[in-house]
Amino acid sequence: MGNTDTPEETVVTSYSKAPARTVTAGGVRYAYRELGPKGGIPVVFFVHLAATLDNWDPRIIDPIAKNRHVITFDQPGVGASTG
Repeated sequence: MGNTDTPEETVVTSYSKAPARTVTAGGVRYAYRELGPKGGIPVVFFVHLAATLDNWDPRIIDPIAKNRHVITFDQPGVGASTG
């Protein structure tokens, strides 16, 4: 039997369905997306200069996110990140 007090978290494995979120650290707000099952060491994707979260191709991200925790983010001062 499952615990009815805590709903099970749905694992998003499609980059196009992963919500963009933000986190603030050191006064800088970072925009990021994370998908795939959590646990273990995540795969963190660094994008090229001046690219944003929307520049990632789901054909690259989605197969990796099926089995690994994936994090993409906007660099400071680019896209939805401040700094």
